[in-house]
Amino acid sequence: MKQLFVISVLILLLLSVPGCTRYYLTEGTAVGTRVDTPATEARLNRVGFLTKGLERRIAVQNTGADRTATNTLEVWCLFRNRTNYDQQIMVRTQYFGPARKPNEGPNEWQTLFLPSNGIETYRTYSAGTDAEYFYIEVKEMP
Repeated sequence: MKQLFVISVLILLLLSVPGCTRYYLTEGTAVGTRVDTPATEARLNRVGFLTKGLERRIAVQNTGADRTATNTLEVWCLFRNRTNYDQQIMVRTQYFGPARKPNEGPNEWQTLFLPSNGIETYRTYSAGTDAEYFYIEVKEMP
């Protein structure tokens, strides 16, 4: 009887153990996301990759924003080239006000050179003082 109880407990334990799970480490504070459809809502204070597959080659290490002495918003993003060859990407930022309403059109596309397996910082500033949020767009060089 005791053996039957032990066997039953072991079977229940084995059935309750989840299957093997693989955990993948990602670089950076937040993984960049691909914008798949026009209906996708932009997550503010984030980076969006517009070129399919680029998020596998370029990692977002860190993003942030600070107020300058003139009260404009300084936005920066640290990108990492995850490949063994040099890459160039194009980056721009759009700023949003307190109600998450766009208050400045997107700035001009800037070209950012990323050496193989290297990192580079993208930095930009809002034109006005009422910017509270940002959205950074990244695409591959044409």
